Amino acid sequence: MENEFMETIKLVKRPNRKISEIEPIKEFGINLIKESSASEMIDQIVEEPLRKACKELKKKGIETVMSSANKNNLLKEGEKVLEKEDVKGKEMFLDAPTYESAGRGYAWIMINFANLSDENKEVLFSLEKTKNDEGDNIGERIVWFVEGKTFMDILNKGQNNEIKSNLDKKFEEHAFVLKYNSDRYPKKVVFLRMPIHNETTVIDVESYFDKLIERLKQQQLPIVNPSIEKGMEI
Repeated sequence: MENEFMETIKLVKRPNRKISEIEPIKEFGINLIKESSASEMIDQIVEEPLRKACKELKKKGIETVMSSANKNNLLKEGEKVLEKEDVKGKEMFLDAPTYESAGRGYAWIMINFANLSDENKEVLFSLEKTKNDEGDNIGERIVWFVEGKTFMDILNKGQNNEIKSNLDKKFEEHAFVLKYNSDRYPKKVVFLRMPIHNETTVIDVESYFDKLIERLKQQQLPIVNPSIEKGMEI
């Protein structure tokens, strides 16, 4: 009971820091959120604004691959936000932007498309079509379906004999390419994105992703993999 009281006090007193004050975490946590001990490790691997969201995704059985919400995500003077129309159709490796460049101006969480239930895949396809009162398709800014490709993937184009479900085919209709410099990540991912600026706070980001993740449904928890990459396996 005393521990619960102390946690409540911490929450009340927690300062609402701005994203511009959040330093990037440079350690890697491959498939971290499906680990049995992930809840204890999220505070070390995930930046403060997205910790709550990543813990909620873990509870729902959804695999988080990467996330970013720190001062480096803010646009620098003269930089322009990359939107879907800027990147779609750039299939060649040298032309394709990286996930880091596509994340400038946004806080984002990358989830594994293959891990999602069919129901959650359909939820995300629906969210991508969301329009505001003026009829603008704001969903295309919030939800990105992305094929991550390395240089070797480009060279081996056409050699994949994967049997595709209807939802896989739907993914390909909606997806565009972002560049990976490593093959450690899943090839089919979904970016959940929030536009941010210099005045955006940690609580702003938490509230935004709370509402977004509420739309996703509970699904079967993935099989636990005992290894976590953090420069080495443990």
